[in-house]
Amino acid sequence: MAFGHPSSDERALSSVLGVVLLIAITIVLAAVVGTFVLGIGDQLTSESPQTNLEFSFTNDSVTILHGGGDELMSENINVEVNEEDVSISGSGWDRDPITVGDSMTIEEDDISGDIEPGDRVIVIWTSDDGQRAAILGEETVP
Repeated sequence: MAFGHPSSDERALSSVLGVVLLIAITIVLAAVVGTFVLGIGDQLTSESPQTNLEFSFTNDSVTILHGGGDELMSENINVEVNEEDVSISGSGWDRDPITVGDSMTIEEDDISGDIEPGDRVIVIWTSDDGQRAAILGEETVP
């Protein structure tokens, strides 16, 4: 095997590969910049609030305590017991912002049935534009 100068065919292949890679990098970079310029990037990066919700149960009620983390706004919060919406008005979470130490209590009068073992209590956050949602806390009645 003789080493020498590459033939003109070999050098042409290197040029083509270089051009293809340069075009691919340009397209990817343009897509990333375009995503953030058009505002789509804001939707991709905004996150749900991070909170620590603590649930406590008695025979006929459920208390949910904001135990730490981000502040919440009441209009973004939905509470469900077995997929039934529970009004947070008058519950302690009806004023903004909901901060650490604020709690709400759900009693049997607040839902159509009794609060029973196995019932599922969920706190759901929804973004202002309604496009994103996340479960902030979930617990099953013991």
